[in-house]
Amino acid sequence: MPPDVQALVKKAESEIAAGTLHPFTGPMKTNDGKEVLAAGKTMTDAELSKMDYYVEGVVGKLPASK
Repeated sequence: MPPDVQALVKKAESEIAAGTLHPFTGPMKTNDGKEVLAAGKTMTDAELSKMDYYVEGVVGKLPASK
């Protein structure tokens, strides 16, 4: 990985650990276009643990549960 990309990853990692960067901040949509998180809102850990969809930009579908 190029050094500039490594630096971006390290910066993001430290910001996530410090609580200043929230990777799951809206707006966020499912990969079929349904809005699941409004602009400016941040997903809670409880909401993240219940995620049963792919986000916009991810191609595919989740396997069916048994």
